[in-house]
Amino acid sequence: MNYYNPTKQNKFGKEGNCLSAVIATLFDIELSSIPIFADDEEFWIVELSRWVCKRFGKYVTPIKLATPEDIFIFCGSLMITTINSNNTDVNRHTVITIGDKIIFDPMEGEVDQLLSKEMDPTFMVIGDVRTIENNKINKL
Repeated sequence: MNYYNPTKQNKFGKEGNCLSAVIATLFDIELSSIPIFADDEEFWIVELSRWVCKRFGKYVTPIKLATPEDIFIFCGSLMITTINSNNTDVNRHTVITIGDKIIFDPMEGEVDQLLSKEMDPTFMVIGDVRTIENNKINKL
């Protein structure tokens, strides 16, 4: 796999850090340097996007597709994906996917598992934060 630094989570349950472990994997940073963005908090995605913007100049936005197969519109990009958790202590779990396949689970490491509708995947798109001023674009 083409991860920079496959990082497994080290906290589980309601205090779990699966999302932080996925971010550490994709951005090649230490797990301990990433806050915990709990999905049971109302504005966790906003806080995550603010943190990623400040740290890396990127934004994060969730995308819910009609079917998991529609993920192919992102051309095989690595995606942060939240799915229904098998752990009864938490509602959702975060993994890395390419297309319709889970390729990294911060609890298990590298995997090769297809997404299913029952997993109810939500994909998080990471994009560059660019401004007209920064790119010297004169026309829209």
